[in-house]
Amino acid sequence: MGGLEIVGGLLLILGLGTRLITIPFIIEMLVAILSTKPRLFLGTLPLPPPPVPPQVGIWAVLHEVRSEYAQIMSCLFLLISGPGPWSLDTSLLCGEQGKRDGTGRFCVYTPDPISPVSWRL
Repeated sequence: MGGLEIVGGLLLILGLGTRLITIPFIIEMLVAILSTKPRLFLGTLPLPPPPVPPQVGIWAVLHEVRSEYAQIMSCLFLLISGPGPWSLDTSLLCGEQGKRDGTGRFCVYTPDPISPVSWRL
């Protein structure tokens, strides 16, 4: 898991394989939520309870899950929107067209004209 987070984090920063690397991150966060939060909900967590109320139940779970939820939403955003105009994905896919044209716009890459997913940069 640590290797995935280090290598995947670097890939996300560089914008290389953005859509591909978000999938393992989403799965990792779902596993983290499903393996730790049910015990907090039931009050059987082996660790000390959170220092402030609520300490068990749905409100405790919702309070404790906020960082995982933010990470999942960030990865879902990157999965849907894809890399930005300054990413390595765009540079590699657009090649020479990746440079700004006379209108100041970046290259627009569409992998398949029929595909509902297109890259708008």
